[in-house]
Amino acid sequence: MNSITLDPILTQTIRISLDIAHSSPQFSTALDKAVRNLPTAAAHFDPATHTLTIGSVSEPGVLRTTDGADCDCPGGRHAHCWHRAAWSLIVALEAIRDPFALLTPTAYALDSDVYADAP
Repeated sequence: MNSITLDPILTQTIRISLDIAHSSPQFSTALDKAVRNLPTAAAHFDPATHTLTIGSVSEPGVLRTTDGADCDCPGGRHAHCWHRAAWSLIVALEAIRDPFALLTPTAYALDSDVYADAP
């Protein structure tokens, strides 16, 4: 796994957007931690399963996995852990970079059918 490179301007723009969307101090704190930790944490986002596997900052060698809704970290039982905030940030970045990369092959095929007859 490699660390994930974050473009500072794009990251800040998305961070503000996510803050507005969630309007939660706990999510804002988790997002701050994600922005701080992602550049140095070993991480891998799998677009096929929409999961993020990321190295624990507090427990070196331990990997955490999240799908954005659930996380296997000890804080995962709370509404907002930094791993889930990192997932939100990465999904937003991926959607900007390549929106179709986040679609599953089935969803992409369905979307292609819908838009095939469009002018």
